[in-house]
Amino acid sequence: VLEGSRADVSFAAGMIVEKFLYHLPLYRLHQRLQDTGFTLSRVWLTQLMQRIVSLLEPIYNAQFDSIRASRVKA
Repeated sequence: VLEGSRADVSFAAGMIVEKFLYHLPLYRLHQRLQDTGFTLSRVWLTQLMQRIVSLLEPIYNAQFDSIRASRVKA
């Protein structure tokens, strides 16, 4: 998914679900990962999330354009 990254698709998807579906702050996600034995820095986790969000931005923009172009908004 992310060129040159050690994270795979399942890790990225899990981060997205935890962050945006369950509203888990990154510092708590970092704590959970450390509790399960993963050794990684919080900075790396933040940078990874920024890269993942940048991949999702075109999808967001397309959905937003579709909403703006539709006749019914509510």
